[in-house]
Amino acid sequence: MEQGREVRPSDDVLDALGRHLDLLDWNPMAQALFGDPDAHPRHRLNMLLLMFDDTLTGERSCPDWERQALDYIGMMRAAVATDPTHPRATAIVGELSIRSAEFRRLWARHDVRASVSGTKAFRVPEASDIVLD
Repeated sequence: MEQGREVRPSDDVLDALGRHLDLLDWNPMAQALFGDPDAHPRHRLNMLLLMFDDTLTGERSCPDWERQALDYIGMMRAAVATDPTHPRATAIVGELSIRSAEFRRLWARHDVRASVSGTKAFRVPEASDIVLD
């Protein structure tokens, strides 16, 4: 896993993503969206693993979940294209391919994205919906 760096509260949550969508740092906004990072083993702090985690998606879901999942899957496909045998990528894609029919369906589209941008909406039970640009 890549080394972390300091994230200021004003930083964009997704500026702290590694090449394989690992959450490298955790700021207050990330905690509001994804919960306490200490509740997950460090190797589980990954956007795709969190998006397809059944224990999180029911409570902390995204109103436009599929579009966001496609964005991150497309970014993972771009990373895999540059290094198809990278152990981190094969571990994440392999695990999700085994345990999630929804991931398999979306992965089979073969969408590739260099990055994500635009508006993202998150449903947070302790607050109202949070919309990020």
